[in-house]
Amino acid sequence: MSPVFIVALLALLFRLLGGLGVVEIDSWLIAVRWATGTTFIIMGAAHFTPIRHDVERLVPPSVPRPALIVLLLGVWQIAGGAGILTPQVRRAAAMALVLLLILKLPANIRIARKSLSLHGRLATAPAWRIPAQLLWITLVWWTGS
Repeated sequence: MSPVFIVALLALLFRLLGGLGVVEIDSWLIAVRWATGTTFIIMGAAHFTPIRHDVERLVPPSVPRPALIVLLLGVWQIAGGAGILTPQVRRAAAMALVLLLILKLPANIRIARKSLSLHGRLATAPAWRIPAQLLWITLVWWTGS
């Protein structure tokens, strides 16, 4: 399932739960913040499952020790996702995630241009992948405020 779809679905779910009074989410900003943080935690956790071997194949050949890089990126995403949800470190976590997204952009473009697959599915085309990356940067920046 697409991470953009996951964050949208979670935002709607969190906002609905907030509207019903189940959780203290009384705005779209907070709902999207929870959805964004949760999605980054889920994406980061995937780096510690068998899918990590597919992700390691996507690391550009010029980057040494792809297995270590994938694990570090997973930690970065989990910490950033949790940080977005923690008021004391929210801004720093958002900046760290924006940096991560910027650093990953060339690799994501390479993956899309070479039509590499992840878990048996072709990567998203550059025409969608780049706007999606910009959407993530916008979401992280907004929810980190």
